[in-house]
Formats: sequence, C-alpha cells, structure tokens
Amino acid sequence: MENDPLAAYLAALARDDCYRVDEVLKTAPHETTEVVYFVGANAAELGPFVRKRIAVDAAMGDAYGHLFQAQRAGRRFRHLPRIYAVHTTGDELVVVDITVPSKLSAEERKLVEQLAAQPSFQKAESVKNQNIFERMKSFFR
Repeated sequence: MENDPLAAYLAALARDDCYRVDEVLKTAPHETTEVVYFVGANAAELGPFVRKRIAVDAAMGDAYGHLFQAQRAGRRFRHLPRIYAVHTTGDELVVVDITVPSKLSAEERKLVEQLAAQPSFQKAESVKNQNIFERMKSFFR
C-alpha cells in the first residue's frame, strides 16, 4: 500500500488540512510562502512553521525532497532548515520547515548575536562565494 499513488495523495491532503495559516509571507506565480501552525486533534497548536507551496511544473523544489530524505536518514546540516514534511498535492509540492521567530526579547537577541560571533558559525572560505543551491548540491556529492 506504500506505493499506492491514490493513498499517498489522500494522506497528503489530510496532512495539509491540519495546518492553520497565520500569515502569507510571499505570493509569486510558482510559489506561495506561509507561516502556519499545526493543529492537533485536541485543538492544541504547534509552531510556527514555514510552509512553501511550489508548483510542480516550476521544477524548483527537488532539493527540498533530497534534503528531507537526508535528514530522515540522520544527517544534520548546520545552516539549512529542519524540514518536517514534503509531500505533493495535485500540482503542488508542499514543504513544511521550521521558522525563526522575528520578535526577539533583548536577552534573546543578545544570545543570538553572541552565538553568531562564534568561529564555528562563520562561513567557511570554500563556500563564501556560493549561493544556497550550490552549497546544497555539494552536500549530496
């Protein structure tokens, strides 16, 4: 039953209905980016998460699927988001990942700045001139 396309499609639709859209961040012809919360059966909410809806025919979302599979296999990538779900609903690829809060307290901001100043959080010389897609490709080579 795992390879049943109809079952996979229905499961993807059911998952999609569990999210409440809080804010639409971006709308483009081939992509919509939203801040969403996962709503459980008891109405408890988990989040916020970022959900991207990418048109399948745009061929822009393949890297998310590869990254998701690598993370599920135990790989962790320091500078890439943790992806919680990748599925297809009709003509859209849906990607749900974590989000960083935009409103930080003074104490939280100070901690983030201290962390960013640490040598282990600096970009390596080998990737300073690469865009995100080039860096992601290098993880899978």
